[in-house]
Amino acid sequence: MKNNTKRLKSIMVSLFCLLLFFLTGCNPKDNNDCKSTQKFSTIDTPANFHSEDKRLDSLLHLISTIPKDTNLALIYGEIGEMYEDSDFEKAKEFYSKMGNLSKQLEWNQGRYLFAISMAHILTRQGIVDSAIIINLQALELAMEEKNEIWMGKIAYSLGNTYLVKQWYETALNYYMEALAIFENNKDMERLASVYFQLGLLYSDIDAVDKAIEFGEKALELCPDDPYSLLGLAKAYSSIHQYEKSNKYLEEALRLSILQNNLYLMGLIYYPLGENSLMVFDLDKAEMYCLKALEVNRQIGNKAAYCGALGILSKVEELKGNFTQAEKHIKEVLMIVNELDNLSGKNFCYMVLSELSIAQNRFKENIHYWKELELVKNRISSLITLRAAGEMGVKYETTKKELEIERQRQVIKRQNLQRNLLSGGIAICFILFVSFWYMFHLRNRRNHILEELNATKDRFFSIISHDLKNPALAQRDALQLLMDNADVWDENTVKKIYQELLKTADGQVSLLYNLLNWAQVQTGGMPYQPVPFDIAAELRKTDISLLYNMASRKNIDLAIEIPDAAIITGDVNMLTTVVRNLLTNAIKFTGSGGKVTLLVKPKDNNKYIISITDTGTGMTEEQLNSLFHLGEQKSKKGTAGEKGSGLGLIVCKELLEKHGTSLHVECKINEGCSFWFEI
Repeated sequence: MKNNTKRLKSIMVSLFCLLLFFLTGCNPKDNNDCKSTQKFSTIDTPANFHSEDKRLDSLLHLISTIPKDTNLALIYGEIGEMYEDSDFEKAKEFYSKMGNLSKQLEWNQGRYLFAISMAHILTRQGIVDSAIIINLQALELAMEEKNEIWMGKIAYSLGNTYLVKQWYETALNYYMEALAIFENNKDMERLASVYFQLGLLYSDIDAVDKAIEFGEKALELCPDDPYSLLGLAKAYSSIHQYEKSNKYLEEALRLSILQNNLYLMGLIYYPLGENSLMVFDLDKAEMYCLKALEVNRQIGNKAAYCGALGILSKVEELKGNFTQAEKHIKEVLMIVNELDNLSGKNFCYMVLSELSIAQNRFKENIHYWKELELVKNRISSLITLRAAGEMGVKYETTKKELEIERQRQVIKRQNLQRNLLSGGIAICFILFVSFWYMFHLRNRRNHILEELNATKDRFFSIISHDLKNPALAQRDALQLLMDNADVWDENTVKKIYQELLKTADGQVSLLYNLLNWAQVQTGGMPYQPVPFDIAAELRKTDISLLYNMASRKNIDLAIEIPDAAIITGDVNMLTTVVRNLLTNAIKFTGSGGKVTLLVKPKDNNKYIISITDTGTGMTEEQLNSLFHLGEQKSKKGTAGEKGSGLGLIVCKELLEKHGTSLHVECKINEGCSFWFEI
């Protein structure tokens, strides 16, 4: 019995990770009190209001009848919140409407509400990086306005997102910023929310005493808040006090039923089933799991559904129903593969391994252990990357402090030298050194001036040719529009606008390349190598925009990258290189052609990244002048796109900082292949 209990506790740790980011993202965003009130409400609700469905119908009808002002933006937000626990996509749709309207009206409060609400939904969905970006933009605006209240709210939202990302120290810093602001303003309701999140954070890092302390603080401020109860239940469950955990869970379940909060109900049934399984009350565990499956299937919460189904598979296994247990766990594996949830995969392969042994299927057991090893390796790699990312944040802060200290030390040394260098002999020596140094500086200055003049000439050559001509063309086109606006038909005007937009896109692309090249030349783009997953970073780049570019030209864009490819390099520089090369390939490939991005492993933990197209290719003369600014002649793309050739030079110099080279192979009218090893 003791061995069963020990093994069960071990495997439950893996299963609980499947629901971690849903639990940390499930708290109320920013309610004005501790009850389930609507924070966006702009219309008085009668005391005997019949149902939230009627309220929703009323608001949906109302938005088509009222003017586009701040009240409409608030109503969009209220509708979004009504959808939040049942339909994430609908909620995001109405939050986006609130954000867009607030931006048009230049109404900053609406922009803050949009940022917090949209980040909350994205965090629930596990799209944490996008949530962080939205919140950081809002925080910058609040800091410009010196709006302390919204700085606190957004800092709290950022803490939630970083907690899901498991950047615990960063999350803690944002929570403490929010805590100081809310305490200063005596905002007890929001203090309770911060206490709740701090309880979850300390529970995640096994600081259970701290988790219970903050959970009790949250509950003291809001005794009827189901979220505070859920946080305390999690803390007590982690130290195996299942009976006490269940008391908090049952009370939280009662409140969530009264509030008709299906999302929270689905989450509470799961730990109730888990606690019952941990004390081997299999019938009660099965009952709670079936309820959790029903609710989470209804609202589409896949992670919570998988958690309940995983517990149910363990119940069936302990009952000896191995076939039914295997059926459940294979369904879980299918869903977690779709979500690419590594903790879920880890749990599934552990259970499948146990079931294969129980049924004497030893070959399958070997297969599952191999899969389990692969998953564990990926988890280890991601933990390393996460630690590197958080260390990067620390590094920037520490670097500034070290630079200040370095300047102080320099000043001290200079003062000491001035005190020591006294006397006649020292004065003569200083004069000698000074004359020599001035001569050296003059030579060096002349050399630098020559380089700067050459660079200036190259810049002016590009600017005069590639920026001046499009600007003049735009001016002439605008003049034609003004002269003929009353006589031209709509299609003619539309074509002129399309050409103007096309010219502007080319100028923007050229400006980006000029800025990148200038940063490289002046050291404004620091080289910061870290271990990272190049495959994951390439997936996060604006691949959809490149697909759109290719689609408009009827080009097949093929992306062939592995699940993971860990390399060491500067993330920003390498993704810039790949993006520039892909854009270039699409530019010089005609309709019906194909562009391929391939990331292929090589020996010694190296990878070859190649971009191949079936475009116009290049002549030998063009190849020889390809990487010499000022020598190459700009060539139009297959759809008339203009360029300067500067993008390839930027790619070459960025790769040289990594100790590698950009290789190219081309055949005229057959296409080109650019590749590098990293």
